Amino acid sequence: MFACGARTERAATPPPAPAVEAAAPPDGPAPEPEADEAVSDEPLECTVYDPKNYACRNACVEGGPPDLCPRHCPDPPDVNLAVCQLRMACPNPPDKRVRACYRPQCVGPGCLDLDEIAARVLTAKADGDSLLISIGAGSDRGVAASWKGSVLDGNSDRPLATLAIIRVDKNVTVARVRLTEEQVRANNRVRLRRF
Repeated sequence: MFACGARTERAATPPPAPAVEAAAPPDGPAPEPEADEAVSDEPLECTVYDPKNYACRNACVEGGPPDLCPRHCPDPPDVNLAVCQLRMACPNPPDKRVRACYRPQCVGPGCLDLDEIAARVLTAKADGDSLLISIGAGSDRGVAASWKGSVLDGNSDRPLATLAIIRVDKNVTVARVRLTEEQVRANNRVRLRRF
């Protein structure tokens, strides 16, 4: 056993490495590469995915693995790629999969309205045997007085209670629901649907 602070002796020099003889250079000029090993001065391009092509290693091209293109939308955008659906302008005719085709991002004829919106309860105030709640979504997100809605149970998508829309302002929707304030505080998620 060693005492604290005691010094131990270590080997001063490492053992010698085995000797390796260098190969002598061949006599004459270096051999020419074979036809399939020919080196080209042209830059490598990847227009169609080929796993043997070094240029296709990280290229986002047609036929390539989908995990190579998670953040990049090609030019022109491909409406079938999820990343393009989030970032591209609304095509003509509008496509339901493209975010920009929905109001309020889309302006003008041909814009689509959302069929369903998720939002949260901002405030709740007792009004007789029910509550008046204000919801954080309004006409700027396409909500109209004709829509229906429900308060969702906790973090699930299961409806806890239906609500009746009273008024729709620009950023807020006011509705009536038959729940207690404690229930609304515990379950503040709302789903609004166009019918």
